[in-house]
Amino acid sequence: MPDSLRRALVCCALLSAVAIPLSGCGSGDTEKANAYVNQVNMIESDIAAQFSKTAATIAPTNTPATDGKALDSFDAAITSGVRRLDAVKPPDKVKLLHAKLVATIDGFHGPIGKARSALKKKSLPDLASAQASFIASLNAVSADIKTVLDKINAKLHA
Repeated sequence: MPDSLRRALVCCALLSAVAIPLSGCGSGDTEKANAYVNQVNMIESDIAAQFSKTAATIAPTNTPATDGKALDSFDAAITSGVRRLDAVKPPDKVKLLHAKLVATIDGFHGPIGKARSALKKKSLPDLASAQASFIASLNAVSADIKTVLDKINAKLHA
């Protein structure tokens, strides 16, 4: 995988690790809110760890098949994380935001699929364009996740 694509995936993993942590709640249903926060943080930490582990295997000298396997690993981490997040029972006041969080994280599948297609590109301009699009998509999804998490934190602390 080209180095710029590798850097994008590593950056995405780091953004996920930094952006995800929710903080505990100090309001009425504290125990339930804190249990929810702990579950979500653990799942997100696992996703970020899988991203980081897989990103470490990506190198500019890799074959497209090797990089394809790395993208499969990223995709599997998202699928697993989304499945686990879907099983979490959020406090009522963040139910809709939790559903938005799950859908937003699921949004990583799109850029990963586009990256798979980029690996098949033969011309350097096509590959460069696909990489730029991939990086922009990853950044957009990461920003959306941070926005949703900020809203969840605000609701839990209200």
